[in-house]
Amino acid sequence: MDLVTHTLAGVGVGHAALRRRYGPEAVTVLAWASILPNIDSTLLLTGAPAAILFRRTFGHSLLLMPLWVLALAVFFKWRYRERSLGGFLGLCGLGVAVHLALDLLDSYGTFLLWPVSSFRPALDVLFGIDVFLLAILLAPFMLAVAPSLRPRLQTLCRISLACAAAYVLFAWSQHGRAATILSKQTETYRPSFSRVLPEPLGPLRWRGIARSLSEYERYDIRSLAGRTGEPDIIATQEDAPAALLARSTEMGKRLDAFYMAPIWRVQVGPDGSALASVYDLKSISLAWGPKKLIPFRFFVAGNGAIEPLGWLGRPGMRRGPKAEKAKP
Repeated sequence: MDLVTHTLAGVGVGHAALRRRYGPEAVTVLAWASILPNIDSTLLLTGAPAAILFRRTFGHSLLLMPLWVLALAVFFKWRYRERSLGGFLGLCGLGVAVHLALDLLDSYGTFLLWPVSSFRPALDVLFGIDVFLLAILLAPFMLAVAPSLRPRLQTLCRISLACAAAYVLFAWSQHGRAATILSKQTETYRPSFSRVLPEPLGPLRWRGIARSLSEYERYDIRSLAGRTGEPDIIATQEDAPAALLARSTEMGKRLDAFYMAPIWRVQVGPDGSALASVYDLKSISLAWGPKKLIPFRFFVAGNGAIEPLGWLGRPGMRRGPKAEKAKP
């Protein structure tokens, strides 16, 4: 879920239930605690090719979370010395819990047991940036701009949170309907993999993905109408020689494990070298298409040397690690 939604959720909870009891600092603490787990996103600023693989890892891990909560609570105890550390621990824990709950609702997944497990649950109920949920959480603060409604901010926030919960439940029910539709569409064969993913702009349109052999079928599912059109057929070249070499590298193995539905493409040059690229079909929205798609690329030389180029690299740019030989 996006940073603004996380912040609004934390601030909304603070105004709805805790500000009058603990004071205005409760809202401040919840605002910061609700974005605390995103500390692992700071690795993206390094530009390292593997940085994206650490998103929602150490900042979202239930095993490490007590350390982050304690650190933030100690900071606020130093900032507001007259308050108890126990109260700040509770507020920080609540803000973090709200963050994790929202992240579990989208389709990216959260490494709850990092680093001991690669388990990455995702409920696939909401799109990563859900404009309707964002509007619901923002509404009480927009209304409170009016002087007559400002004293009723607590009530407005309570109504907003209730509406947000109702919206999530509705999206959950539509996800179930979409999953049923996908199951009926693929009942003539047994796909080795299938999943229903949310699309932007509300929970009435879903993306169904099912795999059979080396092909994926992608469906445009309208859950409320109970229908879907003909699927797109998307093949993966994961068994091509250059792709197999790229997949044998450490980065290739990590990408294969990290991506939900990896699509490999291979372009062979006249000199025998090849450019192998991979992207996650999960990241291709039906509404937006592949226009902004940036696959991870590997340069495979004719002698079998492999150079990971990253998401923006081109042969000769030397943006990634040094070339390595393919493992037999």
